[in-house]
Amino acid sequence: MKSRLYVITLIILCVLYSFSPFFITDTNLIDRNNYYNSEFSNGFDIDEDSPKISTISGKIHINNNWSAAKAAGICTGNGTYTEPYTIQDLVIDGGDSGSGILIENSAAYVKIENCTVFDSGNLEFDAGIKLYNVRNVLLIDNNCSSNSIGIMLYNTDGTTITANTVINNSYGIYGNFCIYINISRNIVYNNSFGIYLYRSAYSTISENTANYNDYGINLNNVYSNIVLGNIINNNSRGINFYYGDSNDILQNIASGNSIAGISLFYSDHNEFLDNNIINNIYYGISLHFSHFNNISVNSVYHNTYGIYLIGSYYNYVRINNVNYNSYGISLDFSIANVISENTVNNNNIIGIGLSYSDNSFVSGNIVSYNSDGIYLNNSDSNSIMENNLFYNFNHGLNLYYSNGNNITTNTVNYNNYHGMALYYSDFNIVLNNTSNRNNMAGLHLSSSEYNAILGNILLISSKDRILRALKSAVSIFLLLLSCVNLWIRPFSSISIELYSLGLSNLF
Repeated sequence: MKSRLYVITLIILCVLYSFSPFFITDTNLIDRNNYYNSEFSNGFDIDEDSPKISTISGKIHINNNWSAAKAAGICTGNGTYTEPYTIQDLVIDGGDSGSGILIENSAAYVKIENCTVFDSGNLEFDAGIKLYNVRNVLLIDNNCSSNSIGIMLYNTDGTTITANTVINNSYGIYGNFCIYINISRNIVYNNSFGIYLYRSAYSTISENTANYNDYGINLNNVYSNIVLGNIINNNSRGINFYYGDSNDILQNIASGNSIAGISLFYSDHNEFLDNNIINNIYYGISLHFSHFNNISVNSVYHNTYGIYLIGSYYNYVRINNVNYNSYGISLDFSIANVISENTVNNNNIIGIGLSYSDNSFVSGNIVSYNSDGIYLNNSDSNSIMENNLFYNFNHGLNLYYSNGNNITTNTVNYNNYHGMALYYSDFNIVLNNTSNRNNMAGLHLSSSEYNAILGNILLISSKDRILRALKSAVSIFLLLLSCVNLWIRPFSSISIELYSLGLSNLF
């Protein structure tokens, strides 16, 4: 009996021994995992064997302790240019408290790739991915949506943000005190601010799609940045600058924005080249109290105001196509600007308009099929030279309460009303212009005095109206004997119409 009991006991011990790996605990493993979790992942497990494909549902915070992070399986790599520390393929729920991934005080090369980070906290600087006082970071192909800030950079240098999706945040991509940042090929939708740089320089924002934000791209207190090849549609403001100097805005498409495609406030020495600004509800390109900017070779169609300047001095507006707007190129309270070599066609109200704007050059423009071609209202001492003004539905050139302007060598043909008209405008020089076959007078003066009208060629069509309402016989005598203007006319009509004039104009 005892021998049988001994055999049974031996068999039971052998069976228990064979299953012992399931019951023996590695205390070192427990201690190591507790350390990793408390330091990096807020209590969630990490698969050390496959860190590239593991999923973390908590947050990551690395404060330049990369060796410990790598040991914990948070990242791979060595922090060099060829083998950066890499965090990838994670899904991180911020839990509405703090940033999902926070990297601080690091100069190592870092790559964060293919991570989905959402529901960061609502404090001012909580973000899906936040980089603070770092350099040399690449963010690629991440989804940072439904956060307070999608991606945040503070005091960063040499960081690249490319091919990320950033949707439904207060700020999509936000940079503060950043230099040499590359933000490219991101999709940035439905944020209050799509891409926002503040106090930043020497950065490039290129080939992003920023749609349905309040501000597509907003730059504040920035200089020497490049905004290139972005698609900026259906925002409130497309590309917007406050106190932005010496930036290049090139080859962007801004369409369907409710206030402006591109707008500047208190921003100087910027270049706007080869942009397509189409179908914006109010302004195409607008400058507000901004000086020494160059707006050239842009296509500006189907806006209320194509190119609009207010309180802006010494700007160049050159070689643009400004068509099918309500107002083509408009200046309000702006001084010493150059408007030259533009094509300004089919604008419903005014092609080129100056209101309370002085000392500007308007030269070499082609202005046709507008209501008024060029219109000056209370604008003095401007030079209107060598423009081609034809087939406008009202006047080719119209001055209203505008004095001391130099109107020289313009060709003003086939306009539906008067070729050139001066109303209540004095001390102007009208010199060497050709006004040909306009439906009314080639030159019309009303209540205008002390103007010099010299060397013009005024060609008459059969629809030109006869001279009338001349109140001074001396004016008639001076007109008929004039040898400084060439009048080509049929027997019963001449090409100038004068109202309420005395002896003061020189013909």
